[in-house]
Amino acid sequence: MALLKNFSRLGIYSKDLFSVGNRFNVGQIYNLTRQLSSTQYLRKEEPLEAVTILKGAKAKVGGSAGRNSEKVETELEVVDIDALQETDTFQIFPDETTPDTLYNGIKFSELPYVNIRMHKNNTKLIARTWDQKLIFSNTPSMHGFINAKKRTAVGGQVAGSMMGQKLRGYGHKYIRVRLNGFNLARESVLKGITQAGLVIVAIQDATTVHWDWPQRARRRPSGWKPPRL
Repeated sequence: MALLKNFSRLGIYSKDLFSVGNRFNVGQIYNLTRQLSSTQYLRKEEPLEAVTILKGAKAKVGGSAGRNSEKVETELEVVDIDALQETDTFQIFPDETTPDTLYNGIKFSELPYVNIRMHKNNTKLIARTWDQKLIFSNTPSMHGFINAKKRTAVGGQVAGSMMGQKLRGYGHKYIRVRLNGFNLARESVLKGITQAGLVIVAIQDATTVHWDWPQRARRRPSGWKPPRL
């Protein structure tokens, strides 16, 4: 009975030992305890291994921690539906399929366009629909840029950002752009439009080029002499 009381201190095996004690004698119980001590549940010779799971760049790609982190990253990744429609290839010139190409369900030929007229002292932005209906017009002078500051890059970027915000408010996301002229705001206007969240699908340079002599040259100053070679 004392032996059975000592066996009762083993938490997991106490019920099993009492049930065995009712059927077998003490010698059989002693042999049974030796078999239980030799099992893997009661071994103390084998050391315990601690596994640490590292997050981020320290995790091994080949280990289980790396696989778990990859699963979490793939599950949390957000896919933009509009980004799936964008093409990875860039075409310099249009082809026969360009007018019928869809952007957010709208044909390329029916997208609104922004005409950017760049003078030597001013920058004008005019947005129209594909059937020439006016949407919005903007200039740097509407935002506090006066005189020659209307041609600066900062003024053009502010005007372009305001134009982009207006078009986004009207429900337009994909637009075409026509550039006409040269000044300091030639690149900053496009940057302001894209910062507002619009996607420029095509850029057309519509600058007027005179291949002839459109204006008569000025008269030579009096006393002018050709330079010596």
